[in-house]
Amino acid sequence: MTLIDLQRIIIDPQVQLRERRIDNHTVSGYVEAINNGAEFPPVVVFDDGEKLWLGDGYHRVSAYRYLGRTEIEADVRAGNRQDAMVFTCTANVTNGRPMSRDEKREAGERLLKLTTWSQERIARELAVDPGTVSKWKTSLEISRDKVSSTRNGQTYTMDTANIGKQGNQLPVDNRPLFADDPDLDAALDDESKPVCQNCGQVYDGASCPDCRNEQPVQPELPTPARFICGDFASIASEIEPGSIDVIITDPPYPKEFLHLYELLAKQAAKLLKPGGSLLAMCGQSYLPDIMALMTPHIAYHWTLSYQTPGGQSPQIWPKKVNTFWKPVLWFVKGEYGGLWHGDVIKSDVNDNDKRFHEWGQSESGIARLVNDHSLPGDLILDPFCGGGTTGAVAVALSRRFIGIDKDPVAIETSKKRLANGH
Repeated sequence: MTLIDLQRIIIDPQVQLRERRIDNHTVSGYVEAINNGAEFPPVVVFDDGEKLWLGDGYHRVSAYRYLGRTEIEADVRAGNRQDAMVFTCTANVTNGRPMSRDEKREAGERLLKLTTWSQERIARELAVDPGTVSKWKTSLEISRDKVSSTRNGQTYTMDTANIGKQGNQLPVDNRPLFADDPDLDAALDDESKPVCQNCGQVYDGASCPDCRNEQPVQPELPTPARFICGDFASIASEIEPGSIDVIITDPPYPKEFLHLYELLAKQAAKLLKPGGSLLAMCGQSYLPDIMALMTPHIAYHWTLSYQTPGGQSPQIWPKKVNTFWKPVLWFVKGEYGGLWHGDVIKSDVNDNDKRFHEWGQSESGIARLVNDHSLPGDLILDPFCGGGTTGAVAVALSRRFIGIDKDPVAIETSKKRLANGH
């Protein structure tokens, strides 16, 4: 077993089963157990020579990160991302949080695609009946023969099973559907569904349709938040260099504040951990100027489209434009080694929240940024925190938070907001 740096571990949402997401009940219990001296088995990672892919131990890693630990004991095995994807399918059949039937089905379908294992072996590994695996395989074969498309608002489904068949049947393409292909990964649906804790049924709504089991609200971890009143240029020295996982912020957009973007880039290069992200909202009027101010100090990674659907489109009179989106400029300190992401973020319709600040953003949109770009226990900084939306969302999602603003009214508003649970 080896002690490894937590920052080196790649937590890829497409490696973890989609039906088996990080659960705050479990993380909270692990945090308490670790504080009481409990020892956990090592996590399992696969080393491809460049990256360490996490195969087992998602909740343990989250608990260690929450507690501020920098290292974790790991069973390091030779292998790549695909090896981790196979391993995670069977890692919790007999230990950890029990697998639901939907989790086992997803695992079985993945093993059918990725491996050459027999149906009997898959059944044995997942502790299910061989007939169940046979049904999964039949379902996969049917889905492979169906292609859907939408034209003029109507969906059409084509049966492709007989395409290319003339006389003798063509050889079957046995290449795995889950190959290391970014295009496939980006297309996978990463949204988790609620799972009934009584029967394991995936459902939509407030309760399981089979057993009507009402689902308890997941507890929030006791995440600390800290607010500092002062100018970011001078206050930044109070924050430990290299301690921030993600910066999510919305600086003021008018021309007289453009210099703040350069300040933000300079400080982010100091305060972020290696590989940490800076996500800075901005307007489009001065986008070329902002890029020119920031890129000399921190590496540009991508631009996200932050969309605000509904009837609240700002009118940019000098440009004669009604805009329903704004750029979120994504910069990274050093080399990015994190998760795959889509580049469109949508707030809920008409969720333009100005209750706490005239420039406030919606909790729904900020929550999607926080969820996509951080993990439970991560430390998030907003150096222009305004009414505290990023802080409120971060705390609700079990992240740690530091908020800075030079306006004492904004700081007090943010503190009260978090204290009242808004």
